Amino acid sequence: MTSLKLQLNKLADAHTQWQLTDSENRKRASFLYDPKVASTLDRETIYCLGTNGFEELCLLDSGFEEFERVLFSDTSLTFERSIQTKEVNDSLNLTIRRFLIRLSPYFLLSPAHKALEWLVHRFFIHFYNVDDLMRCILPYHEHNYFTRAIQMFRFNDKHSAWNWLEPAQKAGTTISGIVMANRCATDLGFLNFICESTTMAVQEFGSNYSSLRVIINFYLKTLCSTILHSLSHKKKKKKKNSNEENFIAQFMPYLLKGLKSKCLDYKRATYLILSNLSNIFTFQTNIKDEILNIVSK
Repeated sequence: MTSLKLQLNKLADAHTQWQLTDSENRKRASFLYDPKVASTLDRETIYCLGTNGFEELCLLDSGFEEFERVLFSDTSLTFERSIQTKEVNDSLNLTIRRFLIRLSPYFLLSPAHKALEWLVHRFFIHFYNVDDLMRCILPYHEHNYFTRAIQMFRFNDKHSAWNWLEPAQKAGTTISGIVMANRCATDLGFLNFICESTTMAVQEFGSNYSSLRVIINFYLKTLCSTILHSLSHKKKKKKKNSNEENFIAQFMPYLLKGLKSKCLDYKRATYLILSNLSNIFTFQTNIKDEILNIVSK
């Protein structure tokens, strides 16, 4: 069997398993509705709801318009991603990723909820696009809408990067800033995810920097909290932590990128993070030189 066939079979099997499980439980994942209520709503009803939300989003930000053809046109009513080629699914995933990045600043608004409901219902983004949906909702980790959103995920896979959220999911609680900071300090993959998500958002929004404030504020708050409450605490106790050097190595490329950015909010956030970091760590000479070289230009 060819590699492509194996990938398609895996995708189809996962899709079938998801549908069977939902059928057995008489539930359907939903952001807006109780799962049992959602299971009684037909595709056309959710589509009308989703397109209504999408049209409202376009009035708020014309940048959404390019996503209509793939995600919100009437052809999406009959689109089945489980039978598409890898190339089609890769393209779809990229479109969903970009849409969810652009949606993040509007996540607390009703139009965003309507659009999300359609993407969950039709494209199973809570199953196939977990990282991208997390990227959209993480800035709101202390809001009840975040709690509602994570109810749609399945964290029972021990290999999932997000199973640490399972206690909050079961308890129906939000995630505090301290928990986020501790996670960054102990999980460099999560730290990288937050940093990379911020650079992706800056790239997606281009010169429309005002839309980035929520995302950049989340980035700034989380990273400064990580430095001040997690890493500095260990430093004061003189505890050796192998993650500390790795933290700098993982983090520095994003700081250098932030210093070079044309987005002033991103650049200011980078200066603040560097200031906090310099109070705890002594940078190597080559890193100091690189920072000074960028700042002096």
